[in-house]
Amino acid sequence: MNVPLRRVGLSMLAGALLSPLHGDPPAPTRPTARKTEPLLISPADRTLVQRGFVPFRGLKRCYACVVGSPSGVHFAYDGETGAVLYLWRGAFADVAEMWAGRAFNQTAVPAGEDLVEFSGRPLLALFPDRLLEYPSAWPEHPDPLYSSLGYEIEADGSVVFLASLSELHLRDRIVARADKRGLSRTLEFSGKLSLWENWVLLA
Repeated sequence: MNVPLRRVGLSMLAGALLSPLHGDPPAPTRPTARKTEPLLISPADRTLVQRGFVPFRGLKRCYACVVGSPSGVHFAYDGETGAVLYLWRGAFADVAEMWAGRAFNQTAVPAGEDLVEFSGRPLLALFPDRLLEYPSAWPEHPDPLYSSLGYEIEADGSVVFLASLSELHLRDRIVARADKRGLSRTLEFSGKLSLWENWVLLA
């Protein structure tokens, strides 16, 4: 069954553009690896999904991955929260911490330029009543009823992340834009909404 859109709140519709329209955002804290020689991986002719820990604001996101596109626009995704963590272009990922010698931190680190950092907050949230204030009311952690169900890669290279929130099911399709300036993201909902307010944080 289709979810009626009037029941789904869309909060903070921010364009994930590499050249912001309304001034430059604060510079993100670029994640760093140990002082080892970089070991770069690169998507040659197809989308590349590399599972690994992703450093984010001083902590590791342990259920995350970095997704590289041959177009040169890449992103990091957190499966635990459904959040896009970073967006960047150029070189894809430094995996020296995963594969070089006796790798220690097991992190996949964005290696390119023009790094855009997002909030890292959960994609979906439930509220007993109308959301009164953003961002203070938005949870830092995913709802206990939220579950990641893995991902699929479509024939055109789009990555579709699958998740559920109680009886609400989600297909989260993310693909690099044709103009190489950012991402296109399409959320497809099915199933049943919660009796609470159902909200979506796109970026």
